[in-house]
Amino acid sequence: MTSREAALKSCKDRLEHLENAPSHHYGKRQRQRAIELEKVKIEALLHQIWEEKLWHDAKTDPPKTPGLYYGKKNDTNSMYPCLYRDGIWVLDAYPQTKMDIVKWADYTAFVKEDD
Repeated sequence: MTSREAALKSCKDRLEHLENAPSHHYGKRQRQRAIELEKVKIEALLHQIWEEKLWHDAKTDPPKTPGLYYGKKNDTNSMYPCLYRDGIWVLDAYPQTKMDIVKWADYTAFVKEDD
């Protein structure tokens, strides 16, 4: 279990405790604020865990097949649609422009599926 997964479990346990504790243990507003805070923390941790699984290292774990991917040049939030083929990354819109990609993700990874 990673530290983020342990933190997520801790937040979920605290949320369950807050929701199930007798009402006289906390004031109504304090309890509502604490519940909302735990929900925000859980959402943030889920996003971080999702991102860790989403991005792959371009040097040690390159794509298995040529195609269209999102690429990152550094650890910022900037990402670029890139074409990958034979170890070479190029911008999708400008195929003559090579890119030094450090992390990549499947192009469809950011599509939200309907439940």
